[in-house]
Amino acid sequence: MPEIDQQTEILEDYEPLLDLNAAFESRNRPAFDGILHGLADELANEYRAKIEEKVRRWATATRVGWFYDRAPVRAYIQVKMMYRDGFYEATIMVSRSIAEMICYDRLDGVAHPFGSIQQVERRCFRDLIRWLASNDSRITTKVFDNLNSLYDLGNKYVHPKSGQNAKDDSLKALYLIGESVFEVYGVKSHAEMLGRTLRTPYADFPDICGGTTSG
Repeated sequence: MPEIDQQTEILEDYEPLLDLNAAFESRNRPAFDGILHGLADELANEYRAKIEEKVRRWATATRVGWFYDRAPVRAYIQVKMMYRDGFYEATIMVSRSIAEMICYDRLDGVAHPFGSIQQVERRCFRDLIRWLASNDSRITTKVFDNLNSLYDLGNKYVHPKSGQNAKDDSLKALYLIGESVFEVYGVKSHAEMLGRTLRTPYADFPDICGGTTSG
Protein backbone atom coordinates (compact mmCIF):
# COMPACT_ATOMS: atom_id res chain seq x y z
CA MET A 1 0.00 0.00 0.00
CA PRO A 2 1.55 3.33 -1.04
CA GLU A 3 2.18 5.62 1.91
CA ILE A 4 1.98 9.39 2.20
CA ASP A 5 5.56 10.58 2.34
CA GLN A 6 7.56 13.79 1.93
CA GLN A 7 7.16 13.64 -1.85
CA THR A 8 3.35 13.63 -1.66
CA GLU A 9 1.94 16.98 -2.71
CA ILE A 10 -0.78 18.68 -0.69
CA LEU A 11 -3.91 19.78 -2.54
CA GLU A 12 -5.23 23.14 -1.41
CA ASP A 13 -8.92 23.83 -1.95
CA TYR A 14 -9.97 27.31 -3.04
CA GLU A 15 -9.39 29.43 0.04
CA PRO A 16 -12.06 32.11 -0.66
CA LEU A 17 -14.70 29.37 -0.36
CA LEU A 18 -13.48 28.68 3.16
CA ASP A 19 -13.51 32.41 3.85
CA LEU A 20 -17.11 32.58 2.64
CA ASN A 21 -18.11 29.76 5.01
CA ALA A 22 -16.32 31.47 7.89
CA ALA A 23 -18.10 34.75 7.20
CA PHE A 24 -21.44 32.94 7.16
CA GLU A 25 -20.75 31.11 10.40
CA SER A 26 -19.64 34.32 12.14
CA ARG A 27 -22.70 36.16 10.75
CA ASN A 28 -20.44 38.80 9.18
CA ARG A 29 -22.84 39.93 6.45
CA PRO A 30 -20.63 42.62 4.84
CA ALA A 31 -17.72 40.17 4.53
CA PHE A 32 -20.02 37.41 3.28
CA ASP A 33 -21.58 39.64 0.59
CA GLY A 34 -18.20 40.93 -0.55
CA ILE A 35 -16.66 37.46 -0.88
CA LEU A 36 -19.81 36.06 -2.51
CA HIS A 37 -19.98 38.77 -5.16
CA GLY A 38 -16.26 38.47 -5.88
CA LEU A 39 -16.51 34.71 -6.30
CA ALA A 40 -19.61 35.03 -8.48
CA ASP A 41 -17.89 37.51 -10.81
CA GLU A 42 -14.79 35.33 -10.98
CA LEU A 43 -16.79 32.20 -11.78
CA ALA A 44 -18.88 33.97 -14.42
CA ASN A 45 -15.77 35.34 -16.13
CA GLU A 46 -14.03 31.98 -16.00
CA TYR A 47 -17.05 30.21 -17.45
CA ARG A 48 -17.57 32.86 -20.13
CA ALA A 49 -13.95 32.61 -21.27
CA LYS A 50 -14.38 28.90 -22.05
CA ILE A 51 -18.03 28.88 -23.06
CA GLU A 52 -17.53 28.04 -26.75
CA GLU A 53 -15.23 25.16 -25.90
CA LYS A 54 -17.82 23.83 -23.46
CA VAL A 55 -20.60 24.08 -26.05
CA ARG A 56 -18.46 22.22 -28.60
CA ARG A 57 -17.83 19.41 -26.12
CA TRP A 58 -21.53 19.28 -25.28
CA ALA A 59 -22.49 19.07 -28.96
CA THR A 60 -19.82 16.46 -29.67
CA ALA A 61 -21.22 14.26 -26.91
CA THR A 62 -24.84 14.67 -28.08
CA ARG A 63 -25.92 12.39 -30.91
CA VAL A 64 -29.52 11.35 -30.17
CA GLY A 65 -32.57 13.45 -29.40
CA TRP A 66 -35.13 11.19 -27.73
CA PHE A 67 -35.08 8.57 -24.98
CA TYR A 68 -37.63 6.94 -22.74
CA ASP A 69 -37.46 8.33 -19.21
CA ARG A 70 -35.49 5.86 -17.10
CA ALA A 71 -32.89 6.36 -14.37
CA PRO A 72 -29.89 5.40 -16.57
CA VAL A 73 -31.01 7.94 -19.17
CA ARG A 74 -31.23 10.74 -16.60
CA ALA A 75 -27.75 9.83 -15.35
CA TYR A 76 -26.47 9.85 -18.95
CA ILE A 77 -27.76 13.40 -19.46
CA GLN A 78 -25.90 14.48 -16.32
CA VAL A 79 -22.65 12.77 -17.26
CA LYS A 80 -22.67 14.60 -20.59
CA MET A 81 -22.78 17.88 -18.67
CA MET A 82 -19.83 16.71 -16.59
CA TYR A 83 -17.89 16.12 -19.80
CA ARG A 84 -19.03 19.49 -21.13
CA ASP A 85 -17.56 21.20 -18.08
CA GLY A 86 -14.27 19.33 -18.29
CA PHE A 87 -14.58 16.76 -15.51
CA TYR A 88 -13.05 13.98 -17.59
CA GLU A 89 -12.11 11.37 -15.00
CA ALA A 90 -15.46 11.77 -13.24
CA THR A 91 -17.17 11.36 -16.65
CA ILE A 92 -15.47 8.00 -17.12
CA MET A 93 -16.26 6.69 -13.66
CA VAL A 94 -19.90 7.82 -13.69
CA SER A 95 -20.33 6.33 -17.17
CA ARG A 96 -19.03 3.06 -15.75
CA SER A 97 -21.63 3.31 -12.97
CA ILE A 98 -24.39 3.85 -15.55
CA ALA A 99 -23.45 0.46 -17.03
CA GLU A 100 -24.34 -1.04 -13.66
CA MET A 101 -27.53 1.06 -13.47
CA ILE A 102 -28.66 -0.41 -16.79
CA CYS A 103 -28.28 -3.90 -15.35
CA TYR A 104 -30.25 -3.03 -12.23
CA ASP A 105 -32.98 -1.35 -14.27
CA ARG A 106 -33.37 -4.28 -16.68
CA LEU A 107 -33.42 -6.81 -13.85
CA ASP A 108 -36.06 -4.89 -11.90
CA GLY A 109 -39.38 -6.69 -11.94
CA VAL A 110 -38.26 -9.78 -13.86
CA ALA A 111 -37.47 -13.28 -12.66
CA HIS A 112 -33.71 -13.77 -12.39
CA PRO A 113 -31.32 -15.94 -10.38
CA PHE A 114 -29.62 -13.15 -8.41
CA GLY A 115 -32.02 -12.72 -5.49
CA SER A 116 -33.15 -9.45 -3.91
CA ILE A 117 -32.09 -6.00 -5.10
CA GLN A 118 -29.59 -5.89 -2.25
CA GLN A 119 -28.12 -9.18 -3.44
CA VAL A 120 -28.11 -7.98 -7.05
CA GLU A 121 -26.10 -4.91 -6.04
CA ARG A 122 -23.43 -7.16 -4.52
CA ARG A 123 -23.02 -9.20 -7.69
CA CYS A 124 -20.27 -8.62 -10.22
CA PHE A 125 -21.28 -6.47 -13.18
CA ARG A 126 -19.91 -9.10 -15.58
CA ASP A 127 -22.29 -11.73 -14.18
CA LEU A 128 -25.28 -9.43 -14.51
CA ILE A 129 -24.61 -8.27 -18.06
CA ARG A 130 -23.80 -11.82 -19.19
CA TRP A 131 -27.15 -13.09 -17.89
CA LEU A 132 -29.02 -10.15 -19.43
CA ALA A 133 -27.34 -10.70 -22.81
CA SER A 134 -28.86 -14.20 -22.83
CA ASN A 135 -32.27 -13.26 -21.43
CA ASP A 136 -33.11 -9.68 -22.38
CA SER A 137 -33.66 -8.81 -26.04
CA ARG A 138 -32.69 -5.18 -25.42
CA ILE A 139 -29.19 -6.20 -24.33
CA THR A 140 -27.93 -6.76 -27.84
CA THR A 141 -24.44 -7.86 -28.82
CA LYS A 142 -23.55 -4.19 -29.35
CA VAL A 143 -24.76 -3.25 -25.85
CA PHE A 144 -22.97 -6.22 -24.30
CA ASP A 145 -19.69 -5.39 -26.05
CA ASN A 146 -19.96 -1.65 -25.39
CA LEU A 147 -20.70 -1.99 -21.68
CA ASN A 148 -17.92 -4.50 -21.15
CA SER A 149 -15.48 -2.21 -22.99
CA LEU A 150 -16.68 0.73 -20.92
CA TYR A 151 -16.21 -1.24 -17.71
CA ASP A 152 -12.67 -2.14 -18.77
CA LEU A 153 -11.96 1.52 -19.52
CA GLY A 154 -13.43 2.65 -16.20
CA ASN A 155 -11.34 0.14 -14.28
CA LYS A 156 -8.21 1.93 -15.50
CA TYR A 157 -9.35 5.00 -13.58
CA VAL A 158 -10.77 3.26 -10.53
CA HIS A 159 -7.34 1.60 -10.30
CA PRO A 160 -5.20 4.45 -11.72
CA LYS A 161 -2.39 3.69 -14.12
CA SER A 162 0.17 5.98 -15.74
CA GLY A 163 0.06 7.14 -19.33
CA GLN A 164 -3.70 7.68 -19.56
CA ASN A 165 -5.45 10.45 -21.49
CA ALA A 166 -8.61 11.22 -19.53
CA LYS A 167 -9.91 13.78 -22.04
CA ASP A 168 -9.85 11.32 -24.95
CA ASP A 169 -10.97 8.40 -22.81
CA SER A 170 -13.95 10.32 -21.41
CA LEU A 171 -15.31 10.96 -24.91
CA LYS A 172 -14.82 7.28 -25.74
CA ALA A 173 -16.68 6.38 -22.54
CA LEU A 174 -19.55 8.70 -23.49
CA TYR A 175 -19.86 7.16 -26.93
CA LEU A 176 -19.89 3.65 -25.46
CA ILE A 177 -22.54 4.46 -22.87
CA GLY A 178 -24.48 6.69 -25.26
CA GLU A 179 -24.80 3.96 -27.89
CA SER A 180 -25.86 1.51 -25.20
CA VAL A 181 -28.42 3.84 -23.65
CA PHE A 182 -29.91 4.47 -27.08
CA GLU A 183 -30.06 0.76 -27.92
CA VAL A 184 -31.88 0.02 -24.67
CA TYR A 185 -33.96 3.17 -24.10
CA GLY A 186 -33.85 5.19 -27.31
CA VAL A 187 -36.93 6.27 -29.25
CA LYS A 188 -36.30 4.78 -32.68
CA SER A 189 -39.17 6.36 -34.65
CA HIS A 190 -41.55 9.31 -34.52
CA ALA A 191 -44.44 6.83 -34.36
CA GLU A 192 -43.30 5.88 -30.86
CA MET A 193 -43.81 9.47 -29.76
CA LEU A 194 -47.49 9.64 -30.66
CA GLY A 195 -49.70 10.15 -27.61
CA ARG A 196 -46.77 10.47 -25.20
CA THR A 197 -45.69 13.46 -23.13
CA LEU A 198 -42.50 15.08 -24.44
CA ARG A 199 -40.33 17.09 -22.05
CA THR A 200 -36.74 18.22 -21.75
CA PRO A 201 -34.61 16.25 -19.27
CA TYR A 202 -32.82 19.44 -18.30
CA ALA A 203 -35.91 20.50 -16.38
CA ASP A 204 -34.89 17.89 -13.81
CA PHE A 205 -31.88 19.99 -12.82
CA PRO A 206 -33.22 23.43 -11.84
CA ASP A 207 -30.18 24.27 -9.73
CA ILE A 208 -28.02 24.52 -12.85
CA CYS A 209 -30.45 24.73 -15.76
CA GLY A 210 -33.05 27.12 -17.02
CA GLY A 211 -35.38 24.16 -17.47
CA THR A 212 -35.85 24.57 -21.21
CA THR A 213 -33.21 23.19 -23.55
CA SER A 214 -29.90 23.98 -21.90
CA GLY A 215 -27.83 23.01 -18.90
